[in-house]
This record gives sequence, structure tokens and C-alpha cells, in this order.
Amino acid sequence: MPKLSLAASEGSWKQQKKALDKEIADLNARQVPEWTSIGSLISFKYRSRDLSVLNALLHQDLETVSTQATCIRQAADSSATDGASGDADIGDDVDTQVSELRSVVAYLRKEKEIVDLQLELSKQENVRLKAQIEHLIQSLQETRATLVEERERAIEAATSDAQHTEMLERINQFNTLWESNVTLRAGCETYAKCSRELNTKLQALSAELEPSKEQARMAQAELGARDAQITHLEGESRHWQERNAQLLSKYDRTDPAEIQILKDEIETLKIQKADAEKLATEHEERANTIQARRHYSKRVALEQVLANERAVKAQASAEGSSDQTTLIASLREERDRLLAEKEALSKAGSSTVPSDTARSWELEKLELIKARDEASAPASVGH
Repeated sequence: MPKLSLAASEGSWKQQKKALDKEIADLNARQVPEWTSIGSLISFKYRSRDLSVLNALLHQDLETVSTQATCIRQAADSSATDGASGDADIGDDVDTQVSELRSVVAYLRKEKEIVDLQLELSKQENVRLKAQIEHLIQSLQETRATLVEERERAIEAATSDAQHTEMLERINQFNTLWESNVTLRAGCETYAKCSRELNTKLQALSAELEPSKEQARMAQAELGARDAQITHLEGESRHWQERNAQLLSKYDRTDPAEIQILKDEIETLKIQKADAEKLATEHEERANTIQARRHYSKRVALEQVLANERAVKAQASAEGSSDQTTLIASLREERDRLLAEKEALSKAGSSTVPSDTARSWELEKLELIKARDEASAPASVGH
């Protein structure tokens, strides 16, 4: 029975030894790759703890085996009467087994010391790796902070570049607007000056045309009076010719002096009529010339004002300046005033003769009637 117990203990011990050797081999094989991370170090620590527990169990088993061997030896000593030779063999076997167990225990103790040493080394390596990891984490944090600062600097630099580009673009737009404003102001002043000059020329032409219009009106009035006078004289001449023919046929005699006087008067009236027609033609041509000059000047001034208005309107629509709007309004008022003045002048040219001219016609009519009465007085005396 003790032999069977010893054999069972030896089998259990061998199995535990094989398992322990295998675990140690696995630990040695995986020791270097597992130390590369904190998780592997923690796993190695747990494995070392398990090995310590297994070692304690093994020592306990060895003590149990030693106790059993002692019991067997005592039993062998007490039964020396059963056969010295057989007992001696059994004692030798037990001694051999005990010596083997002792050598195994010594080997296991040595292995335990090696494992303890490896555990201590692994702990030191764990501390070193933790310190290295902390240093790496600190370096990583510093690198991240530096990277964040560099990103912020890059963003600020990009923002500054964009703001600088936008500012340059705005400055260029401002310069363009300023140059355009200066050009428009210069053009506005030029057009305003041109408008003032045209207004001055128009006023001068209107002042020059006033005497011509007055002369034209007087010439037309004089022409009308002369036409009326000629018509009246022709009527008087026909009347006197008929009267003379009646007198000659009635008294059957002829007064050569009176006939000559009438002929001279007729010739004089014809000459006066021709002179009046010539003068009327000259006055009419002069009036037409003045009227044509006036219409041409009006048309040129109006076209210039309209051209200025269109040019200013085109520039004002591009910029929308209040000065150009004021100039356009003034040019429109000038245009309307010129059109109204043109229409008034046209109406004045085609209107009837004024009251002064009518009164002069009445005076000339009275003078012609008086001359007719004076001419008819000798005829009444001769009759």
C-alpha cells in the first residue's frame, strides 16, 4: 500500500513538473513579445503568481511524499523479522526513491529561484516600461500640443492671407471707384461748362434775333400796308380812268394835261409798287434767313444738350452718382426750356400783326383817303 501511494505521488509530481516546465517554456518563449505592452506585463505577472502557487503546491506534495517515505521507513524498520533480505531490498528502493525525490526537490527549488529571479526582473522591466510609457505619453501630449499650436498658426496664417487678399481687393475696388468718380466729376464739369456756354450762346443768339424779328415784323407790316396802298391806288386809278372816260365821252373833248397827270401818277404808283414789292422781297428773304439761322442755332443747341444729356445719363447709370442725377435734371430743364422757347418763337413768327402795326396801317389808310379826296377835288371842279 505505501508503494502504491508513493508511485501515485511520483506520477502526480511528474505530471506537475511537466506542466510547470511547459509553462516556464511558454513564458520564456512569449516573454519578449509580451513585454512590449502593459497588458502583456500584467498577464506575465498573473502567470508568475500562478507559478508561485503551483510551486507551493509542489512543495506541499514533496513534503507529503517525504512524510510517506518516513512512514514507510519506520514500517520497514518495525518489520525486520519478516525477512531481512526482502526488507533490505525494499529499504534500498525507498532510499533510492527518497534520494531521487530530494534531487527533484533541489532541482525544483533551483527552478523556483530562477523563476523568482525572472519575476523580479520582469517587475523591474515592468517598472522601466511604465516609466518609458509615461515618458512616451508625455512626449505624445507635448507633440499633440505642438501640433495643435502649429495647426492654429496655420489657420491664423491662412486667415491673415485671406484677409490681406480681401483687403487688397477692396483697395483696388476703392481705387477704381475713386478714379471713376474723378473721371465722372471731370466729365460732369465739362458737360456743365459746355451747357453753360451753349446757354450763353443761345441767349446771345436770342438777343441777336430780337432786332431781326422786330425788323421782320415791321417789314411784314410795311409790306401789308404797301399792298393795301397799291390795291387802293389801283382802284382809285381805275376809278379815275373810268371817270375820265365818262367825262371825255360826255363832253367829247380831251384834256391832255390831266391825262398826262394821271399817267404820271399811274407810273409813279407803279414805281412805288415795284419798290415796295422789292423791299418786301428783301425783307422777306432777310426774315427767312434770320429765321433759318435761328432754327439752325436752336436745333444745334438742342442736339448738343440732348447729346450731353445722353452721355451723362449713360455714365450716371453706370455709377449712380447724385451729382450726375442733378446734372441730368438741369439738362432736362434746359431742354424743356429751349423747346418751349422754340415753340414760342414759332408761334410768334406765325402770329398776326401787333396793335402798333395795325394803328400805323390805319394812319396810312387815312392818309391815302385824304390824298384821294384831294385828287378828286379838281375833277369835281372841272365837272
